[in-house]
Amino acid sequence: MSPPAGDGSSGPPETPDPLDADFASLVPLFVAESEERLARMELALLTLEKEPSNRDALDEVFRGAHTIKGDAATLGMRDLANFAHRLEDTLDNLRDGSRRMSAALATALLRTVDLLRELVAEAEGGEERSREQLEQALASVTRELEESSPSGAEPSGRGSDETPSALEQAASSLRVDVGRLDELLTLTGELVAARSQLIAALEGDQPRSELLDLARSSERHYLDLQDLVMKLRMVAVGPTFLRLQRMVRDQSLALGKKAVLELEGTDVELDNSVLQRLRDPLSHLLRNALAHGVEPPAERIERGKEETGRIVLRSRRDGGAITIEVGDDGRGLDRDAIVERARALGMIGSDQELAPGEALELVFLPGLSTARQVSEAAGRGVGLDVVKREVEALRGTVRVSSRLGVGTTVSISLPLTLAVIEALHVLIEGRLFVLALEVVREVVELPRGSLPANDEVGLLELRGHDVNCVRLAPLLGLRSDGQVEREHQRVVVLRLPVGEVGVVVDEVLGKSQTLIRPLPKLVRRTPGFSGLAALSDGGLALILDVPGLLLHHGLTTPEEPTALAMGGGG
Repeated sequence: MSPPAGDGSSGPPETPDPLDADFASLVPLFVAESEERLARMELALLTLEKEPSNRDALDEVFRGAHTIKGDAATLGMRDLANFAHRLEDTLDNLRDGSRRMSAALATALLRTVDLLRELVAEAEGGEERSREQLEQALASVTRELEESSPSGAEPSGRGSDETPSALEQAASSLRVDVGRLDELLTLTGELVAARSQLIAALEGDQPRSELLDLARSSERHYLDLQDLVMKLRMVAVGPTFLRLQRMVRDQSLALGKKAVLELEGTDVELDNSVLQRLRDPLSHLLRNALAHGVEPPAERIERGKEETGRIVLRSRRDGGAITIEVGDDGRGLDRDAIVERARALGMIGSDQELAPGEALELVFLPGLSTARQVSEAAGRGVGLDVVKREVEALRGTVRVSSRLGVGTTVSISLPLTLAVIEALHVLIEGRLFVLALEVVREVVELPRGSLPANDEVGLLELRGHDVNCVRLAPLLGLRSDGQVEREHQRVVVLRLPVGEVGVVVDEVLGKSQTLIRPLPKLVRRTPGFSGLAALSDGGLALILDVPGLLLHHGLTTPEEPTALAMGGGG
């Protein structure tokens, strides 16, 4: 929608009362476009707070307010249009130099965006505040805008992640490139034509060979259609990541700390339904990093660090999965304190010894409060079981790595989509397992004796360079069924975050497109599995999480998860 003509200095244009039937269909479009503009305005204000002379950021905020004002007036939303006009006046003062940007003014402007977002959401639901409620809200924000100064107060206790937002209400909508829709229409037409040809051939008693050719043609169209539908659901993680910058900004000010959120890998794409459900766990991890990981400025300076803490939110593709990390350069986790607290709570035995990685995993246990022992030194644990539960519900895994005094990183590994993967079926000690085909580089067949018979880890020379090889059977707790040793060994070479790793299997049975199902509750906490694959005969097979197996058995370490520890083992 385009705003009515105007120079932005006058009040909202007068419009006749809209015809309900004509305008009702425009409200969802107005809400969707306004939410996008408000998100851009919010990010521009965060930039403007750091760079007060950034004219492009100021113009972005002004254009957003001006457009929302015009569109709201056109649709007869007078209260929303009037409030957008008040914001526009303040921005005009910044543009002509009669006001200066400050932290307090930035906070007031961000609160204004919050209220605009609430009013937009109410307009979508057909709700209206009472005149008294509206005037109180407007007066409060207007007063904040007028009274803000370079020495202004801290933001209110309510962070942006608690603001009622049309973003959550509109989570079910998704913008799609028109070119992909055209491709979808073409594929649908081809599939309908192929189906008609197959039916005609069946009715005409055609030879079996022709029927198979038609069936294979239909299957190709179906697979192309399925692939395109999956792509339609894929969205970049960038917009979701960018919205979390506001939360970090508000929380750090409220806690009296200084911290910046750095984003990496914002162009990585993820299934929209996965991304929507991931926002709360990421918010929780960022709040945890701010509250308990990043030290106050004075403490950081005393420890020889920069007074502003650094939090990194990054994403990357790992074959058929996506890895998202939340890392900070704060206090880090004290393993001894975590283990001591877990013993005190009866979560582990008094004489039970834990590997370093296992000790850190204790922070994900429900009910493990480390407030008394760890909050000063590490301060994590409370509520991380919620994060783990949410991630596992998405068929993902979550791990933590940390160095005391240096920082903590929580890594979430997720499937790109909740529906279908290309799978490689393998046999290990007579049992069927599945590997995601996207992480498979190649399959190598070796003569018997090429690898040490009893070692879990060995080296394979492949085209002039060494590749670490791991026997999966002992890692999975499988023992030989007594069959005669095979003449050949098959090694599936995988591309993993640790580099290339070969996994030794008994047989490679082939590949297929596989429907994914979540793990049963009984095995969700068992390391090494990421889901169940539905087989063509109606059965199920476990999908292997090789990085999880390597970490669990000590072949990689939480401190250095990108290096395979040769000679380690579980």
